[in-house]
Amino acid sequence: MGIILLWVLSPFFVYGQMLDPVSFSLNTDTLKSGQTNEILIEAQIDDNWHLYSIHNEPDAGPIPTRFSSIGSNVIIAGDIRESEADIEYDPNFDRELGWHSRQAQFIIPVLPNPDLQLQFDHEVRLAVRYQVCDDRSCLPPRTKEIFESVYLEEGGIVQAKVSFSGIDHGFGTGIQYGSESSNPGLTDESESGVESTSMFLLSLVAGLLIGMIIA
Repeated sequence: MGIILLWVLSPFFVYGQMLDPVSFSLNTDTLKSGQTNEILIEAQIDDNWHLYSIHNEPDAGPIPTRFSSIGSNVIIAGDIRESEADIEYDPNFDRELGWHSRQAQFIIPVLPNPDLQLQFDHEVRLAVRYQVCDDRSCLPPRTKEIFESVYLEEGGIVQAKVSFSGIDHGFGTGIQYGSESSNPGLTDESESGVESTSMFLLSLVAGLLIGMIIA
């Protein structure tokens, strides 16, 4: 038990939690009011890692990629589409699963809040929950925010009234970098990684424990 504890607290384990082989970008700059718009999200995936398809069953093993809206500027208003995923045998879960390698595209249908002022920029915030694996191991599930300022133009006939208040993905927010933010400080039941300040503290504790054992 002591050996396992030392391994979990070691800097090598902490470094593993800091790996983040996927970056997301929101590549849409204009929305039209009163109608459903399609937002393009692009994912860049490093090396031999793969990002799981939105169509995998939730109980298949890995976390399927999923998106949700944050705040009250837009809501997701339809089925999300993705670029074609590879369907291959995954040795980590001993079954065939859909995944993306190197890159992926996701089309998110959103409806702007009718109360937003026309001819102005408004920030669109989405959350993505995902997991990545390679052929031998998986990283813990992770949540990020993807955000961008989008210009709102006059569009079609205003759709049926829907509630835009209190919409939040529930995963919390985190440190921002570029047009993307991660969720290093908050975890939920399915996320086992510890990051940011917690990682530094764990590394410090691990070093102290190892030093005491050697002494």
